[in-house]
Amino acid sequence: TRRTGIQAQFESTNCEDRLDQSSETLLFRVCQEALTNCVKHAHASSVKIKLSREADRTALTIADDGAGFDMARMQENGGIKGLGLLNMREMAELSGGQFSIESSPGKGTRIEVSIPDHGLSEQPDQQAPLPSFPEGNAAEEYFQRFFNLIPDLACIATAEGRFLRIN
Repeated sequence: TRRTGIQAQFESTNCEDRLDQSSETLLFRVCQEALTNCVKHAHASSVKIKLSREADRTALTIADDGAGFDMARMQENGGIKGLGLLNMREMAELSGGQFSIESSPGKGTRIEVSIPDHGLSEQPDQQAPLPSFPEGNAAEEYFQRFFNLIPDLACIATAEGRFLRIN
């Protein structure tokens, strides 16, 4: 609020305990990207952020009163346009969660992310099935898309230190 002048309201429900680190990071980055969009694109005057936990899920909602946009135009050719929005969706879905966005010109934007609650444990469930991924060319396209959308710097290097790929 001090930096941007946008009035921010935060509400949390059933959030007494901390999430596991990867869930906290994911939700932080989604919120950070959404708030950046409020400043850069929406020119919002206020934003409401709600974080809530249920028995097995954590939900984050960010709703602004900004300019909004035409969802049909953003979803042309089968996908969301805009790297920030796509990145938020990919992060949520890669964690086993869900992502939704509602917006219309002059009526603001509402982003909702819901992710499985993995509790406080840093240890993965050894009995959990591995996620299924595409095969063949679809697998390479999936990997390339994921690699390019990782919010941090990522690289693949040889044992000698020669970079093969950098996002």
